[in-house]
Amino acid sequence: MKPDVPYLVHADNLVETEASEAKEEKRKDDMAYIVDGASSSAKTPLTGPRFILQADKLSADKLRLYRFDVKNGRREVFFSHKGKGSARARRIEVTRLADDLYRIAGQILEIPGVERTNTALVMRELVDYRLTPLIRRCASG
Repeated sequence: MKPDVPYLVHADNLVETEASEAKEEKRKDDMAYIVDGASSSAKTPLTGPRFILQADKLSADKLRLYRFDVKNGRREVFFSHKGKGSARARRIEVTRLADDLYRIAGQILEIPGVERTNTALVMRELVDYRLTPLIRRCASG
């Protein structure tokens, strides 16, 4: 996985997203950001895509996801100072994963004969508030 490049999660596969620079286009008092080409090489059938990112220089909690409109064979995001017709960031949830979890899972899948893997996370410390009441109930009979 390349650092600071978001990957789409498709079942057991990670699909690298397209990295390109948008051109800024001023329209009266508003701003549009335009990317050449009608579609991206990275596509997902999901309405709520999931991403994986190995953050190095980027701050994952500051990333925003916007929907492109396709106009004249180009993708564009439009921001209006009036708010009307302006692009809105889609709601995304950012969760920090254990270091190198996907890298390790990928290395396991590269072993000849291994076709699937199931990954689980183990907490580093015991969560008392969840276990203590259960232990007390079991001990009291």
